[in-house]
Amino acid sequence: MALKMKRVPAHPQRWAVAPLVPLVAALAFAVPARADEQGYIDYLNSHGVPTALRSATLGDGYRICAQIREGMSPDDAINQSFGFQRLWSPAVVYAAQHELCPNTLPPAPPPPPQ
Repeated sequence: MALKMKRVPAHPQRWAVAPLVPLVAALAFAVPARADEQGYIDYLNSHGVPTALRSATLGDGYRICAQIREGMSPDDAINQSFGFQRLWSPAVVYAAQHELCPNTLPPAPPPPPQ
């Protein structure tokens, strides 16, 4: 008894790859998230803010971002109490806005007419 081998043509296999092309393209050209956690930590360290507990420090920054997105002004964020001392509040809020959530910054003014 002889075994018969069934050949599968190569062309019908293209349908399996075709749906993946847009997904791969989207992943390849996706804009990375702008949140720069290391930049946030580095900014705080360079301004004398202690960052021994990285997760707590990042949590404070993201909490500030959430509150500003919900309508709190940066000045009010500076005046509230978090896990850090109020002495460091301006640096923490500045770093959070510029490194973790730059979309909370006001738009840049247009250049002056020439």
